[in-house]
Amino acid sequence: RMILITDVILYGTGQKVLRFVGGFGQEIDEFLPIIRDGFARVVQQMGASQVEVYGRRGWEKKLRGLGFQHHFSVYKLPLELPKEH
Repeated sequence: RMILITDVILYGTGQKVLRFVGGFGQEIDEFLPIIRDGFARVVQQMGASQVEVYGRRGWEKKLRGLGFQHHFSVYKLPLELPKEH
C-alpha cells in the first residue's frame, strides 16, 4: 500500500545517513509511526547515525510529532538556459 524511496549518504565527515527522498501511498498518517520504526531498524543495521527526510514544508507538522527536527530549507531560482542555434 506504500512505496518509499531511500538512499544512503556518506558525508565527508564519515557520517552515514539514511535519506528518504520520496514516497507514494495511501493513509500516510496511519503508517508514519510504522515507517519511523522501520527507519530506526534500518539505520541501526547499517551503522548510520540518523534519517534525513527531504520533503515539502507541509511534512514538518507530521514529522515533528514523530521526533523529527527541521534543519534547513532549499530555495530554488528557475533560470532559462540560452537557446542553441
